[in-house]
Amino acid sequence: MEDAVNTDRDVPEDRRMTRGMKAAGEVIPPVVPPVKKRSRLQKSKPIDVKPEDSKDNDNRSSQDLYQLSVKRKKAKTPPFDPTNPWACGPDGVPVIDRIVWHLTRAYARTPTEDELSEAVHKYKWRATTKHSLGDLKTMALTEKHQARKKLAENPEDKLQQIKLDLLKVITAHSTGEYSDAMSAKWREGREKVKMD
Repeated sequence: MEDAVNTDRDVPEDRRMTRGMKAAGEVIPPVVPPVKKRSRLQKSKPIDVKPEDSKDNDNRSSQDLYQLSVKRKKAKTPPFDPTNPWACGPDGVPVIDRIVWHLTRAYARTPTEDELSEAVHKYKWRATTKHSLGDLKTMALTEKHQARKKLAENPEDKLQQIKLDLLKVITAHSTGEYSDAMSAKWREGREKVKMD
């Protein structure tokens, strides 16, 4: 009777024991608590601020020093060049409104199709340095949709019409190049499968 009681009491312990433990005399070693993971403290680099006036160092608060460092970091980025119509905006893509201004010669004439296609090539050449063709296609579609909305609100606006025409050509070119790149990638993968 005692054996039956002992085996019932030992059942959970048997499930935790491995074969090696059972062979070693059925002794379950004491459970060791898990080791606490040491979290690495990330050492933040001290802000290296060289204030302009060395006399007022003691009088400046940490907020003032932080604002100085932020101003210096912003100054490192190249300034925005308003004279260059192909300069990229903050999103890394040339600004469409400036391109339209450039193509229309300060809104004096309507650009030809050749000028539009040349503008598209310049646009893509500058924009693909930071964005993939897929991103460029998506951004052009978004801008085209917005231009179409504005043109629907005011159908007589010639500038919106020129902007929409330019965006249509950009979208067509970027979509065509994107689909060509994807089909070439697909063909390349297909040839690898044939070789294997």
